[in-house]
Amino acid sequence: MRVAEHKKVQDLRNPLAKMSKSSDEQGTIFLTDEPDIIRKKIMRAVTDSISGIRIDSEDSDRPGIRNLIQIYRACGGRGDMHAWDSKTLKHHSAEQVILFLAQFQNEFRRLSSSPKEVIGVLEQGEAEALTVAKQIWQRVTEAIGL
Repeated sequence: MRVAEHKKVQDLRNPLAKMSKSSDEQGTIFLTDEPDIIRKKIMRAVTDSISGIRIDSEDSDRPGIRNLIQIYRACGGRGDMHAWDSKTLKHHSAEQVILFLAQFQNEFRRLSSSPKEVIGVLEQGEAEALTVAKQIWQRVTEAIGL
């Protein structure tokens, strides 16, 4: 996963601001957004009217384009963008985000439909955490002579 290389993802509607769940919903991609919603949000992303994309500088003077390039790459995109315009970049970025989120969304839907499984995993985790905590507590009390 390449997302860690990017410190933050900029808002789609205001590429000078960080994407945030508390900002404009149209500028934010939520993990559970359906593919059609993701496409619409990215296709409406703010860019500019300058033609072409300069990959070497990642269009540092064009925050909307730079943001889409970073999103595309962070989600695994590797296409040759030299001949792309902003519409093509938006299209490929949207498809890459949809692919990137698909596994998470499938697992989220699966777990949402089986709350008993989620509760079972939580209870198992609780039991394992208690076992580890008891062992650590025992070593601590022995170390300090209690």
